[in-house]
Amino acid sequence: MRFLSWIAVLAMFASSAHAESALQPAVVLSRAESAADWQLSHLTDLSQIRKVARDTRDTRGWQQATFTVALTMLADRSRKQRYRG
Repeated sequence: MRFLSWIAVLAMFASSAHAESALQPAVVLSRAESAADWQLSHLTDLSQIRKVARDTRDTRGWQQATFTVALTMLADRSRKQRYRG
């Protein structure tokens, strides 16, 4: 499920000893970029998913759509061109 990497980023904020500094916009952007970079480098690798259903591979399905929507939002906020491709 593509959205799990974004949930992991949010979990880092919740469990951070420096929760206040972790919520600063620059830190949030940096962590979102790191999660996006990982996800982009693993788009076709579904080995980390326990049960891969037909919907999981569907590029127009809700699971991949959540990543696409989040990536679009990141592209609007990041200066890095690679998220706009």
